[in-house]
Amino acid sequence: MRGHHTGIRYPDFEQALAFWVDTMGWRVLQVWPYGDLTLSYVLPPAQDDFRLEILGGPGAAAQPRFGDVDATLAEIVNPPFEIDDISARLAFFRDPWGTMFELSERLGDDHAP
Repeated sequence: MRGHHTGIRYPDFEQALAFWVDTMGWRVLQVWPYGDLTLSYVLPPAQDDFRLEILGGPGAAAQPRFGDVDATLAEIVNPPFEIDDISARLAFFRDPWGTMFELSERLGDDHAP
């Protein structure tokens, strides 16, 4: 079995698309309407076999915004850390709507993905 995509519902399609494209550097594959929603597949910068589906429109609520830069960074990003048992360096971040994502980097070539 192989994953095709993951979908995330956002209250504002244009803001969500701008976050993934302008901030994260992802690429737009397709955009289409579906009822009251606008949907899009976006792809990571150098990967063509995984899609994130953005569903924008009614039904999702925005998270509170912070005014303090340090408080905002503490809320959306954790410092990177390493787990030797899986030879990985990890960090987590949140998008402006509070959805958490994991970044993973392989350490060394002695462990299979």
